[in-house]
Amino acid sequence: MDKYKIINLSTTMSTTTIIGRDAEKKILQEMLDSREAELIAVLGRRRVGKTFSCTGLLRASACI
Repeated sequence: MDKYKIINLSTTMSTTTIIGRDAEKKILQEMLDSREAELIAVLGRRRVGKTFSCTGLLRASACI
């Protein structure tokens, strides 16, 4: 796994539903499971679900 990952949520995203984010979820989950300190930059246009995707994954984990 590369030392740094950049997740771009701006491609192929519907404005009303969040679907097809399995690859991004996998990257985020791998970084959460890592025993090393990680920095995650989530990039994308407004209203594509960046915050929704991150908070959903974090709520499912023991982080928050």
